[in-house]
Amino acid sequence: VSVLYWCAAMTECAAFGLDHRVRALCAIARPDDGPAPESDDVHHFLAGTGDFGGGNKLVMLQYRDESRLIDAVSEWAHEPEVLAVAAAPSAPVAAVTHAGAGGNKGSRSDVSVLKLDAANGIGGEASRVASVSGAFGASWSPKDQNARVAVAASDASSVAFVDVEAAGGKQCAIDDLPSAGLASSGADGGGPLGPLPQLCWDPHHSNVLFAAAGRRAFRVDARQKRAAALFNGAALATLGGVTSIDHNPNHMYLLATGGADGVVRYWDCRKPDAALGEAASGTLRAHDHAVVATAFNPFRDELLLTASLDRQCKLWIDPQ
Repeated sequence: VSVLYWCAAMTECAAFGLDHRVRALCAIARPDDGPAPESDDVHHFLAGTGDFGGGNKLVMLQYRDESRLIDAVSEWAHEPEVLAVAAAPSAPVAAVTHAGAGGNKGSRSDVSVLKLDAANGIGGEASRVASVSGAFGASWSPKDQNARVAVAASDASSVAFVDVEAAGGKQCAIDDLPSAGLASSGADGGGPLGPLPQLCWDPHHSNVLFAAAGRRAFRVDARQKRAAALFNGAALATLGGVTSIDHNPNHMYLLATGGADGVVRYWDCRKPDAALGEAASGTLRAHDHAVVATAFNPFRDELLLTASLDRQCKLWIDPQ
């Protein structure tokens, strides 16, 4: 299985082969606690493998613009199947979603917060900072200096918050953490949950988080631990389920969601009953299958990256 690195300014891509299939991938800000990289032309990524038979690992990959080569610089053993990874904004810490342990009754997955010591090189060990059973997916607060991470219950019933500094390596159930419940009813598009929960922090408000799962979307107040339903439930139901969500870095009220119907829609958080997606300019027929990832470029918000079960990644340019 290969990890590919491709740049819009290039007509080629760099590839690195791994022994196991890659299930999760994310960009990381820096490789270790030391000084900043010697060059802005060095980029780092964290890949997680997902083989049912075990023997999985987390691999830090490094790409250099000058050589246009990608290579593994650190590696950590991680026996359970890795389902998702999310790197902290600046520290060498990652939240890893993985297959739940047999002892966690009823949990489909767990989330572990791991400190990654890049100095150990290949074959190093990752130290566990916290572990939450019954959770799926994680999103780091961009303004908390790596101290707070949000995790969603794997049944999409709540969003909980982990204080990384106070965790002390303990394992707990998601129900034991400070959390905000995600209420469901026929009026707000409840019913079968469908896709697993998706999370994204509001880059403009340090205590606001957005959560989506199935035919429901919520604005979560992390300070008061309260969640309010977003958008018209009937409009969300037509999507066949929300499978990805992201907040525009420059426009305070603009969200983008990807649906199981392959369509990306834009939403104005101030108008929960009338989605921009109902207008032609707010709908992007992006893929033939579910859109599993939606991401705005943090520096050029007219660029939107999408990935789908149709085996395609697409970069969209929307000057509006």
